[in-house]
Amino acid sequence: MNREIKFRGKRIDNGKWIEGSYVEWSDIKCNKQYQIVSSVGYHNDVLPETVGQFTGLYSANVDYIENPNKEAYFGDIIRFCTTDGMEFIKELSWNQELCCIMVGNLSYKTLYDSGYIQPSKLKFEIIGNIHDNPELINGVK
Repeated sequence: MNREIKFRGKRIDNGKWIEGSYVEWSDIKCNKQYQIVSSVGYHNDVLPETVGQFTGLYSANVDYIENPNKEAYFGDIIRFCTTDGMEFIKELSWNQELCCIMVGNLSYKTLYDSGYIQPSKLKFEIIGNIHDNPELINGVK
């Protein structure tokens, strides 16, 4: 597998999202610092609870999606349809024990193995994230 390793986090100073390398360190007074280093080398303090890693997945390039090929990060909320036409809204997350990407409470692999989604036909839309749009995960829009 060959994918870019990068992270996204919400800046403390202005609340905007920043992408880059994630750095966690302690200063001389043992205060933890959490930063995203941008591609041009700027260190930006971020809220640690908002940091999410790029999954290697992209939203699908289909007609109903406004932003095709958008990078998906852990903590994003996605909308997708199963092979039988059912629509779901779920969070992308990482399960450390299983070492796999989770879609809601199911592993990506389980969804494939069960026939709910097909790897070559998975089309999903990123509709928000758990930090800016927590109401989406509960089905309230």
